[in-house]
Amino acid sequence: MKKTDALVQLLLPSIRDRAVLEVACGSADFSIAAAPFAGSVSCIDLEASRLNPQIRETGPLSDHGRRPHDLTGPLL
Repeated sequence: MKKTDALVQLLLPSIRDRAVLEVACGSADFSIAAAPFAGSVSCIDLEASRLNPQIRETGPLSDHGRRPHDLTGPLL
């Protein structure tokens, strides 16, 4: 089990069916692990190249050039 999966299991009572925002997400591993349980998951990082390639191109760019990612839908 990945560390992010274990963390999601630990936090499950707090994130189940709720909106989750991961700031400075890096590769967004936590967001990906939380997506099946949360009501919605968004993640953001200043450097889009660090994001997991599965989600790098999802979601619109914000007016600051940062890309918010909504992981409630299927991953590409």
